[in-house]
Amino acid sequence: MDRFCLGLRLLVKNALRDERGAAAVEWSVLAALIAAVIVVVLSGMGLNLQVLFARAVDAIGVFM
Repeated sequence: MDRFCLGLRLLVKNALRDERGAAAVEWSVLAALIAAVIVVVLSGMGLNLQVLFARAVDAIGVFM
């Protein structure tokens, strides 16, 4: 029983010290934040782009 407890304690101690997956999590959080910023910026520009393209289509329609 003592060997089992010692092994379990070492397993938990090593698992808490292991940081191999930390970098992947940090990169994932960074990618999610960048994606959120892109969505916010593009949604804010959406109406302006729609107006710009509508004016371009109207201008092209005048020349045709």
